[in-house]
Amino acid sequence: MKIQVVTHRYVPLVGGSVKVSAQVIRHLQEHGHEVHVLTHRTQSNLPHEEWIDDVYVRRLSPAGISRWINIILVFRIIVYLVRHAHQYDLIQAYIIGPTGLAALIGGIITRKPVVIRVSTYGELERLNMRGSGNDWYKLLVRYILLPPFLWRTILRQASGIIALSQQIVEESQRVGLADKTVYIPNGIDPKRFYPSTVEQKQTIRQALHLPIDKFIIFCTSRLVARKRLDVLIKALPLIQKRIPSAYVVIAGGAQLQRDSVLPQLKALMKALNVEGNVLFLGEVSDVAEYLRAADIFAFPSEHEGMPNAVLEAMATRLPIVASEIGGITDLLDHESAWLLPVGDVEALAEAIVYAAENPLEAEQRAQKAYDRVLSEFTIEHTAEKYLQLYIKILQQQKDNTK
Repeated sequence: MKIQVVTHRYVPLVGGSVKVSAQVIRHLQEHGHEVHVLTHRTQSNLPHEEWIDDVYVRRLSPAGISRWINIILVFRIIVYLVRHAHQYDLIQAYIIGPTGLAALIGGIITRKPVVIRVSTYGELERLNMRGSGNDWYKLLVRYILLPPFLWRTILRQASGIIALSQQIVEESQRVGLADKTVYIPNGIDPKRFYPSTVEQKQTIRQALHLPIDKFIIFCTSRLVARKRLDVLIKALPLIQKRIPSAYVVIAGGAQLQRDSVLPQLKALMKALNVEGNVLFLGEVSDVAEYLRAADIFAFPSEHEGMPNAVLEAMATRLPIVASEIGGITDLLDHESAWLLPVGDVEALAEAIVYAAENPLEAEQRAQKAYDRVLSEFTIEHTAEKYLQLYIKILQQQKDNTK
């Protein structure tokens, strides 16, 4: 089987979709399938093409991030897919934005099956395009370039839709795509993400130059508004009243993020006088060691698909305090974590304090989460489900052409 992956970001860049795509691709290659990657040359220092772990990676210019670049990329991806149609059997798009749109149109022209991975709730119904106000770009896309009827028509051309959460499955039913949708959650590599002992934690902190005597609240997150990192920072002064050693460490970059909220977060830290107790690491290629150095994991996001960050914390057997939202509730319940209403600063602070003051209960909940991630959410499970979906789709296509 020859698979053409289309994704907006790929190694050496970091991020949840990058991790999943690279791990699934590795699994497919190990099982004898050929995979090529088509992606955006987001930075000018990245080569136009290279081989990474025996995978051919082609990056399309122009470099940089802007809405106009997205529009140009749609056309460039379509042209590439048409020109190289003889080199693949199936297209896998790892995002449903402009990149996924281009993959779908390319599939229509080449008559090759396309599988779309939907990572965030609201993408199928384009909820992010509603209430656009004076945002000319969203108005242009939603009502002129890609009106609702045309959007639905193009989506129907997908041979398969991978939903990362049950909430996304329900969304696909509302837009008439239930027959094409399969629930395949993300998975982690337990060889990379595993727990640490108390002694190991101290050693790791020294190696990472993290404070040894602090209660470290760790979060892996992109620095965008929907991740609600403002809630965590607002909760910190409340936490410090009971746990003076509380210290927040956030792994996640602001680079290549048009909608970064880093300046607002820094202003909030200054206003709350917690600048000395919050550390922004920036983009971290491997957060495993930072997770093993932490005491607790906090994730106050307002909506998700299937957050890799939470899966990784589960595999590290950390106590978890997170928003009670779709995607997270597929992974955790009130017996394996503390699940809270979105945006509730006091509830977040109280849960973190309670976990710190009740270590036995925190360990019990973390153990339940750990047991579940190893039994249901490893990358082996995920990759095998991708492979079986591809086989099914290609067989259906073969049967239909008889």
